[in-house]
Amino acid sequence: MLAGVPSALSIVTDDADLAVEIAQIGEQLGLSLAPRVVASPLSEALDASGVLLLEAPSPEALVELVRRGSTAVLGFIGPATVDLVGLGHDLGVPVVRETRALIAAVAMRSTGAPVWGAQTRAVPRAVRARLERAGWVVDRQGGKLTMMDGGLVGWQRDDERVLPLGEAPDVADAASAIRRSGSGAPPGRASVEGIDREAVREVLFGPGRALSDPASKSALTPYGVPLPVEELCASPSRAASEAARIGFPVKLSLASPDLRVWDHPDLVVLGAGSAAAVRDGFRTITTMAAERDPSARLLGVHVTAEAASSLGLRVSLRPIGDLWALAEIARSDDPERSTLAVLPTSAERVKSALGRLGVSPSRGRGDIEALVDALNRVAVFAVDQRDAVTSIRIDPLALLVGGGVELREACVVVNDLFERSLGAA
Repeated sequence: MLAGVPSALSIVTDDADLAVEIAQIGEQLGLSLAPRVVASPLSEALDASGVLLLEAPSPEALVELVRRGSTAVLGFIGPATVDLVGLGHDLGVPVVRETRALIAAVAMRSTGAPVWGAQTRAVPRAVRARLERAGWVVDRQGGKLTMMDGGLVGWQRDDERVLPLGEAPDVADAASAIRRSGSGAPPGRASVEGIDREAVREVLFGPGRALSDPASKSALTPYGVPLPVEELCASPSRAASEAARIGFPVKLSLASPDLRVWDHPDLVVLGAGSAAAVRDGFRTITTMAAERDPSARLLGVHVTAEAASSLGLRVSLRPIGDLWALAEIARSDDPERSTLAVLPTSAERVKSALGRLGVSPSRGRGDIEALVDALNRVAVFAVDQRDAVTSIRIDPLALLVGGGVELREACVVVNDLFERSLGAA
C-alpha cells in the first residue's frame, strides 16, 4: 500500500455473502481488504474503516455512531424507509448504497489526503463529467487521478504507486458522500431558560396516552413554542364571542383527542367571517364528528386567528438519548416524501432538509431562523421530558406569509411513567 495507508483496510459486515463480495472486489481492484463478519457491525465500527450492512440501519443507530466518535464509512444494500443518506450528510457520516462505492470511499479516506478533489486532467472527459456532477472541486493537495487497466480510476500522490479506487460511477458516488459529509457535524445542545417544569409535569402526568391538541400545546407552551392565537370553545355562542374578540375571519377546527384534524381535514371551516358563520360552523363540525365516531370525545372547536401560510410541514419527533431528538419532516401536502434531521439544528441544515423535500432553500432569513427556533424548542421539550414523552407530532408547522411560524396542531404521546411510578412506590 502507499505511505500512510494501512496494509489492509478493515470492513465489517453482518452478511457472509457480502464479506465474500468485498474480498472479490478487493482482489479485482488490487486492494488489500480485510472483511469480517460480525453479529453487530455497528458496535465494532470504531475499529473499522467501513461498515457494510445487508439491511438499512435505524436512524438511532446512525446517530449512535456519531455519538461514539466513529469515522467509518457506512453502506447498506437493502431499502430504507427514511432518508439515511441525507441524515448522514448532516451528521458528518459518509453514507453510500453499494459495495463498490463503499470500498472506493474507504480507500479515499485511508490516504488522509483530499482525494475527492484530486486533479482530473489525466482521465477521460466522461469520467470528469461524472466527477463534476458529484461536486468534484480540484484541491492542490489532492494528488491526481489516473486511468488503470480495465477502466479503473486510480489515485496517485507525487511518484508513489497508484492506489486503485474503482470504476468512475463508484468513485463519483464515494466522492459525493465524503464531500457532503465534510460539511456536517454532530449537533450541539440547546436549552430554554425559565421553564416551569412542574407545570409541564402536571399536564404530562397520568397513564400512557396521546394528549389532546389543547393538552399538548399546554405542555409545550412553557418552552416558548410559537402557537397561533386560538381559543377552545365548548358552545356555539362562546365560539362566536371569541371569534369577535380575535377578529374575523377565523378558522374553526374540531377539538378532539380521538378525531384529529390531520386525519379528518373536512372537520375544519376556513374563513368564517361573522358570528352567525361561526355558530353554524360549530354545529356542522360537531354534528359531523359525532356521526363519524359516536364514541369520540368531543371537546368543542378551536377558534383560531387565520394567518395565511406559504408552507405546512409535518414533523414527527422523538428523543434519542439525553442530548438530541430525531425529527422526520415532510411537507403536509406531500407526506410520503420525508427527510430526517437531528435536533437541535442550524439554519444551514434546515435549508438542506427543505431542499431534500423539494422546497427552495432561498426562503427569507427570518423564515428559516423562526423555523429553526421552533424546532429546537420542541427538541428541548422532548429531551427534557424524555422519561415521560415517547413522541411529538406536529401537523402543520406552518410558515407564515408575513414571516414567522405557527405550530397549529400537536399531539404529545406520553408513555407509562405514571404506572411505573406507582409500581416503584
